[in-house]
Amino acid sequence: MKYYSFRIHEQNGEQEYLHECVTKAKSLRDAAKKAEFTAQTWYNDDDIEIPPDNCFEREYHFFGGQLVTRVESIRKTTKKEWLQEIYMMLRIM
Repeated sequence: MKYYSFRIHEQNGEQEYLHECVTKAKSLRDAAKKAEFTAQTWYNDDDIEIPPDNCFEREYHFFGGQLVTRVESIRKTTKKEWLQEIYMMLRIM
């Protein structure tokens, strides 16, 4: 198992947020599936609009489109690298 970091882009009205996440997976494909599942289940909404499988950029719309999430990036990393990145981001804030 390897570590993969991914970024969830959340749009809430006019506000936009980026969330840094990490997962363990056997391959990039498995990590991408986990990242998509995370974006798809970001909010617990039974009326989620799921895009078709052939859609290039998969966005998930919650609460009638008021909230939107999508996976913005995914890459292989190590636990140490990821923790260093998060630490640096928190220092900047």
